[in-house]
Amino acid sequence: MAGVHSVLTGGASSIIVASGGTTQEYELNGATYRSHTITSSENFNILSAPGGGPFNQVEVFAIGGGGGGGGGYNTNCGERGAGGGASGCFATGSFEAIPRSYQVVVGSGGARGSASTTTRAGTGGNTVFDNNGSNTIVGSGGGGGGSGRNAGQSSGANGSGGGGGARSTSPCGFTFSSSGGTRGCGGNGSASFTAGGSGNNGAGGGGGAVGNAPSLNDGKGGSGVSNNFRTGSNIVYGGGGGGAWFGEFNNNGGSGGGGMAGYSGSGTGRNGVNGLGGGGGGGWATSGGVGGSGIVVIRYRIA
Repeated sequence: MAGVHSVLTGGASSIIVASGGTTQEYELNGATYRSHTITSSENFNILSAPGGGPFNQVEVFAIGGGGGGGGGYNTNCGERGAGGGASGCFATGSFEAIPRSYQVVVGSGGARGSASTTTRAGTGGNTVFDNNGSNTIVGSGGGGGGSGRNAGQSSGANGSGGGGGARSTSPCGFTFSSSGGTRGCGGNGSASFTAGGSGNNGAGGGGGAVGNAPSLNDGKGGSGVSNNFRTGSNIVYGGGGGGAWFGEFNNNGGSGGGGMAGYSGSGTGRNGVNGLGGGGGGGWATSGGVGGSGIVVIRYRIA
């Protein structure tokens, strides 16, 4: 224990020595990296580090929890198809290693929307790598999908694209098209719309890629963003949840863990993928899917 204590209080080494999460080593562009993947809240501990240079740099990728998929309301008013949840927002950063503990909070996925005209799905939780208050890295949670007559939720500051809203129309004597939530870092959630004479269809949630919104012509969720910190090869994170449609088409989640939406033959929206920050799929005349939890990936050079 004395040796561990000495490095925690400022011990030096030729490379960073650290603990926390699941580790992996890989080569990329002639350099060797070690990554730490953290999927639940814990501390990342730098036990020792060089005094400077390229082997003293730490890089961090974080993505927040995806928003929950909205719940469709089973009435004759055309409110059955709910909107998909938005992905979590990603953030990256780097800093010089200092031997100490760094708190990591991984954002949970947003709650699924129920079959109600008044309840939106939940927003995903923020993922935070706390660099002792200095250069703290935050991936904000995604907005929840609209349920029934509600619009999709907008994200918070620097958050991901908001969830797509559900649609309401005749034969109840009114026409109502709910809007999608607005984006922070990711794509907007699109508004729901009438297709083929039906007002039942929900819209997809926004994806993590900046400016990448789902199509206005179907319910597919927005696409996510790629990052290679974990393995050296790109992994796609942050797909938006699909919006619920009458048939089994146009309702897929976006690439990067977005949940597929429900449809008339299978109503419940699928969950977003944990560890990817995907949005939950919207429900058809029932509940949506839970948003996927976020993740933090840390890497540094060892050779």
